[in-house]
Amino acid sequence: MRLLALKPKGLVLPFIHDSMVRAFRSLGVEVTEIPLPQGKEEIQALLKKIPVKVEAVFLLDLGVDPFFISNLGDLQFTLKLPWMVWFVDDPEGYGFPGACSPQWTIPFCWDREICRQLNQGPLWKGRPLLYLPLCTDPDIFSIQDSPSNISYPGGVFVGSSAHGNEWLSKVAETNPGFFDEVEDIWRTYRYDFRQELRGLAWNRLADKLGLAKASIEKDPCARLLVQAWVYFVGIEKRREVVTQALGRGGAVFGDEGWAGILDDGVY
Repeated sequence: MRLLALKPKGLVLPFIHDSMVRAFRSLGVEVTEIPLPQGKEEIQALLKKIPVKVEAVFLLDLGVDPFFISNLGDLQFTLKLPWMVWFVDDPEGYGFPGACSPQWTIPFCWDREICRQLNQGPLWKGRPLLYLPLCTDPDIFSIQDSPSNISYPGGVFVGSSAHGNEWLSKVAETNPGFFDEVEDIWRTYRYDFRQELRGLAWNRLADKLGLAKASIEKDPCARLLVQAWVYFVGIEKRREVVTQALGRGGAVFGDEGWAGILDDGVY
């Protein structure tokens, strides 16, 4: 099989995309990768350069470019290829199902309940959404034989503690008091996730410097520091949510970043 994989932009989606490409290739699929097109000119360029022997297209969510999303159905009809779309966020937030051609879309979703609701609803007339959980990286997750008496009554979580970013980690290592700031932002954010996290971080930095936020938002060093704060607050959020969700006897399977964080659980 020959697959065209459209790689999205962002902080997290590129890592999931890379994991999926490795998974496809481990199964013998021939994968060609190009960036997810943004705007009219890039879509037209895609139509001109798409490999002739490609048998299907793969992408995560639908990207964030409004023009691409609004023209996706026409693009699918023009190419007349199956599009495997894996939603790792809420599909309706990307205009699904209206944005996708029922004839050419093979949809997947990370959430079983969202799959059930959309499959029972009146709007989607294509192939049923298939449940595909977020544990596909062949470098991390694999099926292994285990004794039948192993059980985890507190529940199980499978996933990464964070997607590695050496630049943001370097910011943390070279800034004294960095994690104190992260902890303060997290204490504010944790009680209401409706708050805009990046906005909280910018407000924190503006207060710390005694300057107006507008005067520092274009400074590259300030932007890097804010991005690093947001990154590490996200790690704290994931750790705390998982810790609270798992009961006594729970288990976490993933990278070494999870080690030592579960008082009553198992890593």
